[in-house]
Amino acid sequence: MNLLSRRSFAVAAGLSLLGACGLGALSSIARADVDATAAALADARSRYDGLKALIDELVAQYQQLCVELESTLGQIDAKAQQIADIQEEIDALFAVPAEQADEEVLAELENCQADLAAQKAELETLRTQKSDQLAEVKRRQDEATQALNEADAEVKALAEQYDRELAARAQAEADEKAKADQVQGETPQPEGQDGDSTKDKPSGEGKTEGAGKDEDKDKEDEFAQITEATCTRLREIIASGVIAEAYPGSLLAAVLEACVTVSSTGEGYCASWVTEVYDQAGVG
Repeated sequence: MNLLSRRSFAVAAGLSLLGACGLGALSSIARADVDATAAALADARSRYDGLKALIDELVAQYQQLCVELESTLGQIDAKAQQIADIQEEIDALFAVPAEQADEEVLAELENCQADLAAQKAELETLRTQKSDQLAEVKRRQDEATQALNEADAEVKALAEQYDRELAARAQAEADEKAKADQVQGETPQPEGQDGDSTKDKPSGEGKTEGAGKDEDKDKEDEFAQITEATCTRLREIIASGVIAEAYPGSLLAAVLEACVTVSSTGEGYCASWVTEVYDQAGVG
């Protein structure tokens, strides 16, 4: 007699198949999570590099403005000294008696002093502009530095998350593989494929007919419990949507569900049972 009905054997085989497929599905989902984190990490690193380059550029601008401002201040001091020197000459002319003063020289000195004053005013305006530019560059530099620190923290956090997800994915794959191997190891073989079958033993080494029937009945009861548990687990995994998410548009879930629900067609009608499974799953 067959210890397994075709439906029971199909359920066990289906769960074994689902173990392999579920491993691939979970691995695909875990891989998608890791890939998303890797993409976010790459984006954060790119922003960090961009901010670092911006800060380097702003530092160079700040240093250049400092040089220019220092030069402008030097020119202002020089103009102020020239104006003071001319003022001394003008004061000296006013100190002599009027009849001895040279009006043309005095007028020329006053004109020169006015020109120097105008140049000094322009330099003062330039100094104000350079000071404002320095303040703006400093403000941008402070903002970029703060953004850089935030990007640095984000890169570190994502790097740690990436490492955790890689480890979690490896552990999940190992756990799922262990479960799949366990299910495959618990899948009984139909009579004729079991190396311990009394059919293959020499005469006299097999068990008595009564003992054999009792053992067969115990095995059937034990496998019935396994079948019920595997059916429940199979439905849970199908209902979770993991198969549909990993294999969008696939009929795998429908076929496995049909393996659970389609009753045995009896011994010798395997092809008929397979046809009913495919019909119920909607596979033409």
